Amino acid sequence: MSRLYRMLLLVVGLSGCGPGDGPQPGADKARSAVPVPPVASTPAPPPAAAPDTTPHLESSSIQFFTMFAGKTPLEVELWRTKPTAKRLFNLLGAEKYQSFLVNMQDTGVIQEEKGLYYVLGNKKYGGPGERAVFVADPARDFLYVWMMVGGRPEVHFETGWVAPLPKAVRAAIGPAAP
Repeated sequence: MSRLYRMLLLVVGLSGCGPGDGPQPGADKARSAVPVPPVASTPAPPPAAAPDTTPHLESSSIQFFTMFAGKTPLEVELWRTKPTAKRLFNLLGAEKYQSFLVNMQDTGVIQEEKGLYYVLGNKKYGGPGERAVFVADPARDFLYVWMMVGGRPEVHFETGWVAPLPKAVRAAIGPAAP
């Protein structure tokens, strides 16, 4: 582009400027014939947020189990969610809590029988000596855990547990079921 042509574009570009305005970026380029819509002075309101349907799990109650029937513990992050994780950790201790998590690697869905919610699980690719059972009683706010540790069955439950275990749990535990 010749120097004279650039000067001419610069003069034409500056002719529309107001006092104190300098050359506009891209003034030497051809202008678009498409009008630019004015910028809104107020931002558009954000889209309405979806209602919060996640359970508020900060309390020590386990009433939220009623929403989890038919889902897997992995779907609802049951073993890592408060208050379940904290209560399991307090009930089992650090080492046995880890064993419990290993023995719950492969589970079915959370099931309900007579107001008790339970999960049967076992270690992935493990034998019958590496399994666990978890039962929650939301009405009475108690947890019950049965698991195999080193080939020996262990029962852990919160003080006050009185509910009879669901049939599937008794079948999974076998003769050791209370």
